[in-house]
Amino acid sequence: TITDMGLTEMSLVGKEFDPHKAEVVDTVEDEGKENMIKEVIKRGYEVRGRVVRVAQVKVTRGSESSRANA
Repeated sequence: TITDMGLTEMSLVGKEFDPHKAEVVDTVEDEGKENMIKEVIKRGYEVRGRVVRVAQVKVTRGSESSRANA
């Protein structure tokens, strides 16, 4: 099977955004740390650690109030 060849789904939710593994399709406001992956829209895959399809994700951005205070 394809998993025997080393294909694995990338687990990205809660991790910092990495442009080598994911493509941002939307952003969501969050009081926490910016550029964290909040949701995966389209799954990404690796074969033996090499990305074969990047994921499409939503990432966090600071809230309006936190940006106003910066």
